[in-house]
Amino acid sequence: MTRRPFVLYSLVSLLWLSIGHLDRDAMGAPAATVLMERASTCDRQLLASTTLQRLRSSWQRCIQRYATLVSVYPHHPLAKTALQRQAELTKDLSRRSGNRRDVEDAEKLFARSRSMAVTPPPVTAAADTSSPETVTSSASRSRFLVVVDPGHGGKDPGAIGIGGLQEKDIVLDVAKRLQALLKSQRRLVVSLTRTDDQFLSLEARTAFAAERRADLFVSIHANASPRREAQGLETYVLGRSSDADAHATAERENTVPGERTLDTQVVIQAMLADLSDTTREEHSLELAQTVKESFVRTVGKRYPVVDLGIKRAPFYVLLNTGMPSILSEIAFLSNPEDEKRLKLPSYRQSIANALAAGITKYAASPILARSTE
Repeated sequence: MTRRPFVLYSLVSLLWLSIGHLDRDAMGAPAATVLMERASTCDRQLLASTTLQRLRSSWQRCIQRYATLVSVYPHHPLAKTALQRQAELTKDLSRRSGNRRDVEDAEKLFARSRSMAVTPPPVTAAADTSSPETVTSSASRSRFLVVVDPGHGGKDPGAIGIGGLQEKDIVLDVAKRLQALLKSQRRLVVSLTRTDDQFLSLEARTAFAAERRADLFVSIHANASPRREAQGLETYVLGRSSDADAHATAERENTVPGERTLDTQVVIQAMLADLSDTTREEHSLELAQTVKESFVRTVGKRYPVVDLGIKRAPFYVLLNTGMPSILSEIAFLSNPEDEKRLKLPSYRQSIANALAAGITKYAASPILARSTE
């Protein structure tokens, strides 16, 4: 860690503490200081761990938390400090990545920081004195962005059934059907990480959701097992592997042909930092439960469904930047019966209907009001 970021980080901490002596009610400070505390905690964990620093998603997580404070409280005294730290982290990331876009983003953030004038908002009925829950709920009523991630693609076919069916094709078809269904919902905005047979790195998928500040992230996959009798639906949230099968599934999904294999221990270290946000974990579990129940209910009307439950595993694509996230393994391509059904457009439509119903129900539930705390 260079001296300059260390000095700046110390100033961040001092300023944050000093704000505690100001008139918090007049300035909406309770919510702003909570956001600063979360960003600072993420920052400390990142700078203290060379393991976390190896993952782009770790940098993006902290950068986004500072960005959230600036976006929600642009006139708060902490905003300028948060923006400055956001710029510093982006610059440090650019040095590691060598990515020109990161360099440009850092330059823009530094320019914004230099020109930012911090003035407390007027104390009126419209002043920002609300809690984080109120701010989020208000924003959620006008826009709710769902990012749907069809797994694999391009050079990465994913699982391949004994009849030759490829995971990348099946999940893309289901994702497009799901997008069409969700678009009919007035409040929902839907984006796919890929819309054709293109390769996307795992990192690019998480960045896609983070850059768009998605409210939900749903990754769609088809499973595989050395046991041909393995069959059914698995719904995953981020966590330590629930069992040996969950671990094997994560290992497979974290491996991309021709790419550097991710060290599972590195993913777990980053995961532990990510799970410090217990609210996000709660919401992911709520989303997983809602989607799973919808799948069993909707698909089960016409087709047999083996519900393998909600599981945890260290999937890289679930290491995004704070939004509720699940990974749905919709069937086993290694199972002849599952593969046979997946070839049917009606079956894929039924899966899309189930996912859409689950997501829509979650988006309308009371927990949504707290989903981006």
